[in-house]
Amino acid sequence: MAKRPMAVKYKVEGEAQGDEDALKKLLKDIDEGPRSARVVKLDQEERELVQDEKDFAVRR
Repeated sequence: MAKRPMAVKYKVEGEAQGDEDALKKLLKDIDEGPRSARVVKLDQEERELVQDEKDFAVRR
């Protein structure tokens, strides 16, 4: 039986704000992950709300 190569370890961080139902759905979708990925751990913490935030940025 062929051995599968070790997966490359990646870490993704993000912040989101919105109504509670939308955030719950987002966390569920993240936890399930895409078919080509494996979510090992999902942490969450409450943060202070940023008023009038409308945009987002992607940093690499």
